[in-house]
Amino acid sequence: MAAVGSREQPGDMVLVANERGLDQAIDAGASSVAVFTAASDAFAEKNIGCTVTASLERFAPIVAGARAADIAVRGYISTITDCP
Repeated sequence: MAAVGSREQPGDMVLVANERGLDQAIDAGASSVAVFTAASDAFAEKNIGCTVTASLERFAPIVAGARAADIAVRGYISTITDCP
């Protein structure tokens, strides 16, 4: 958190893409993390390289690990006006 100049304000959140990122967030003292997917498979595949379903499966161990570390988790769904 120090590397990004965090002042640890309420609402500070670390975007976590995988379990390695969660480990790094925990090591840095993050109090909350976020995961994200997309609203359509086409956008998800272009943006994060997998389907929506696969991304949710990837996030299950991240969410479980965050909860075990008493870290809040927020999920986001990204979208655009047209799918690629």
